[in-house]
Amino acid sequence: MRAGAASLWCVVAIAALPASARAQAERALLAQPQGSEELRATVGQQAVAAVAAALEERGVVAKIDPRLGDTLVACEDPTCTEATLGRAKADMGFVLAVWKRRDTGETELTLTFLDKNARSLNARESLSGLSIAQAAEKLVGTLLERREQENTALAPLPEAPSKKKRGNGWLAGPIVLLAAGAGLIAGGAVAVANQSCVQRDVSGCIEKRQVNELPVAAMWLVGVTAISGGIAWWVVGKRERSKDKGIEREQSQHKGVSVGIGPTRLDVRLDF
Repeated sequence: MRAGAASLWCVVAIAALPASARAQAERALLAQPQGSEELRATVGQQAVAAVAAALEERGVVAKIDPRLGDTLVACEDPTCTEATLGRAKADMGFVLAVWKRRDTGETELTLTFLDKNARSLNARESLSGLSIAQAAEKLVGTLLERREQENTALAPLPEAPSKKKRGNGWLAGPIVLLAAGAGLIAGGAVAVANQSCVQRDVSGCIEKRQVNELPVAAMWLVGVTAISGGIAWWVVGKRERSKDKGIEREQSQHKGVSVGIGPTRLDVRLDF
């Protein structure tokens, strides 16, 4: 197929699929075969057609576009790959190469998967004992399965149930209890100390005002209880605040890592 030829779209069981299903299907850009010039001429186009057929069986629309395919092969950075796939309106790209192994002399197919996330995956299959269609089927199956495994592995971790952040308003409760308890104890102490003289003579005070001990004891008991409750409230509140801060620190430490392996490069991305 020449570079000026029209693009060819292959669809899985296109006659049987409804329009809505075809619109939602993934699209793949296929480049012209690479590798040995002799093998490209003899089996290259047949191998690319077999890859397209294997994609069709998995519901992927395969677009063979020589011009955009050559651009995809020439890309040296993720930005170029993303732009080329975008122009082709494709979700992924495949580059097939046909080689002859020097050690065994066997013909080998190498298929490279590329996507807009700068991911590059490779798979190889020898034609020894396999037809071109069988080898293409295994290559496509392997690469799409590896893609799904990576998608699952790199899925974001579920967020821990978020708790409403505590402000400082909770401090009012223990402070009120502490103040009230201290006031009651102080009031009881004043009542005990204020036993003023009721009747005096030349020798001094002969009768003092008697204090009712029961109300004073009740004031002290209530005061001690209020102070104890305020202290307990304060301790529990501080503990809950510490737990909230620990959860926030743990959530802030989650990181995402993605790795892409290309024919001549290793791409690693860290998402913070």
